[in-house]
Amino acid sequence: APSPTPRAAADETHLSIASSCEMEDTPPPKQVSTATAFSRSTRMTLRSVASGIPRMSNAKVSLDGIDIVQEDLNRCAPAEFLNDNIIDLYIAFLSRRLPVEPSIFVFNTHFYKLLQRSIGECARRWKRKERLLAKRFLAVPVNEDAHWKLLLVSNFSAIHGCTSPPTLAEDPPPPPPIAAASEGGAKKRRLLKTPETEGARSSRKKGPAAVAPAPAPFQQPSRGECVMLQLDSMGTNGFTASRLMKKFLLCRYAIEAGVTEEEVPPDIQQAIKDIPVHEVRTPQQSNYSDCGVYMLHYLELFCLAVFQEE
Repeated sequence: APSPTPRAAADETHLSIASSCEMEDTPPPKQVSTATAFSRSTRMTLRSVASGIPRMSNAKVSLDGIDIVQEDLNRCAPAEFLNDNIIDLYIAFLSRRLPVEPSIFVFNTHFYKLLQRSIGECARRWKRKERLLAKRFLAVPVNEDAHWKLLLVSNFSAIHGCTSPPTLAEDPPPPPPIAAASEGGAKKRRLLKTPETEGARSSRKKGPAAVAPAPAPFQQPSRGECVMLQLDSMGTNGFTASRLMKKFLLCRYAIEAGVTEEEVPPDIQQAIKDIPVHEVRTPQQSNYSDCGVYMLHYLELFCLAVFQEE
């Protein structure tokens, strides 16, 4: 094989160290809560990923177009808030370690910022030549009020079936085959909370979320249904991100179909507006700084589940 370029060599070193140092081979301390262990394991992986980058005060290393400097690396320390660069670095690491690109498209941290500024510009500019809506899952890192959470869009291609024939300029690829129900599916059913009404909001608490009452029984959506899932380590229950994402999906649908938004069939418009939003019951952070760590771990576990399924 040809010798790698210096950048490629740095990337390979980075990935080699990361893959071999995921967890320190030491016994965990006694009586550590699940949430604490959850946060600790992800920070270990973050430090392992960063360990392949030289420690030099003026050094700048690029990985998949992400410039990492010492100041970024310092954010991997306990009790530090992860910044955009470290989060994008870990997303790039996951995309190499778990090649699920055919099924999942993971947006970087810049997407939601642009979405907040201009939905139309975001829909036009983001991966213009790629059919994002044909993906089985879309994963969006969301930062609101200095708090990270994860928004997932599942099976948007099901929306295409709302009208016959689809009005897309070219037919979308068929959805992946439906797997038989498994024990894992039963576990997922227990993780989902009752869908919230978008008008309902709860005030955001500056600290660990209070223990919520047990949710009402919830029926698991079918594999053929389009849904949005929110994973939040503080249970803030906000719906701003899902509302913006629905507007993005409508705008992007029109662009990929080669029509204006007004020309999108009414049943498609209504189906996008009515996409249910569910909050997933997840481990909750026990401090003020680990929201980014939890968000990345949610993403990693989700990608791992899809990778193993395929």
